Amino acid sequence: MKKYLEDLAYKACAGREMRTTLDQTPAWVLRDAELEKFAELVATHEREECAKLCHDEADDGTEGLWDVCCFSLAKKIMARGEA
Repeated sequence: MKKYLEDLAYKACAGREMRTTLDQTPAWVLRDAELEKFAELVATHEREECAKLCHDEADDGTEGLWDVCCFSLAKKIMARGEA
């Protein structure tokens, strides 16, 4: 989880290097626009993971209402990012 958040922070900061805090802990100082970009990247990643989970549930080898509901839910989750 930590690595994934670090990767998203790196993307949000457009590759800018980390700073070091007083206790020598590496950290990013995010500007407002970078913080907004970071939040957007996290939300996108979470939507994709949730939609994937729905697709995986529907792809259980059966056919029927459960599959229809799962696929519909996945579609609605992804649509939230397009609004």
